[in-house]
Amino acid sequence: RSIAYFLISVFNVLLTIPLARRWGGIGAAFATTVCMFLGTVVFMNYYYARHIGLDIKAFWKSIGSIVPGLIPVIAAGALIHRLVPIASFRMFFAMAALLCLVYFVSVWFLSMNEYEKGLIRTLTKRWAARKER
Repeated sequence: RSIAYFLISVFNVLLTIPLARRWGGIGAAFATTVCMFLGTVVFMNYYYARHIGLDIKAFWKSIGSIVPGLIPVIAAGALIHRLVPIASFRMFFAMAALLCLVYFVSVWFLSMNEYEKGLIRTLTKRWAARKER
């Protein structure tokens, strides 16, 4: 794994130099994105599946189940960005709190399974029990 990451970083440098000369910071960022994707997503997932025996398809299916809960948060963030002028720290923190609330509700209903919800319920019960003391 270390050797793979070393080779990825060398390839990143070799790709970054010409792309940065041509397109500046955007080219450098693009080179890093390409290298990180090829290295951590493509190569490492292949390595984990082939040499370690992990079920990578099940892993990505599990990750994919999170996506529906993120869509309302992205939409809310885009609406806030477009419609609400954030000109103070107070407004910034208010909108951040609103986004956190939207995140929690949407992930609860659209992404979490019963086991994960049970973990949250247990933590909430423990927290409430401490408050009563």
